[in-house]
Amino acid sequence: MKISDVDRNVVSVIEKPFSIRESPTIPEKSRQFQKTLESELSVVTDLKFSNHAIDRLSTRKVKFDKQTISRLNKAVSKAGQKGASQSLVLLDELAFLVSVKNKMVITALEADKMKEGVFTNIDSAVIG
Repeated sequence: MKISDVDRNVVSVIEKPFSIRESPTIPEKSRQFQKTLESELSVVTDLKFSNHAIDRLSTRKVKFDKQTISRLNKAVSKAGQKGASQSLVLLDELAFLVSVKNKMVITALEADKMKEGVFTNIDSAVIG
């Protein structure tokens, strides 16, 4: 096997889109949150949330309304228009790490959890 073959295999694995799927390890509360979130998202956006992001939002009891989801979607769209790949989106007291290309929210944090204020492996930030 050549090194160039390994590079192609790694790139193809990284570029595969993620999807939300139910897992037996997700607690019932998170599953309920996931279903509610998916029903709200289906109305206003094509954003997806990783299981990790869903768990974070659920355990921290973050409230989402259609307006917040719409603002998040617009911020991700703006980042995409500027050519961003991995973006930090700041909305009110929340921060979202988003894969712009995949339209996937990777994780979410509240302001009080951002004590260090350092985010790595991003190429843009959107304040919405």
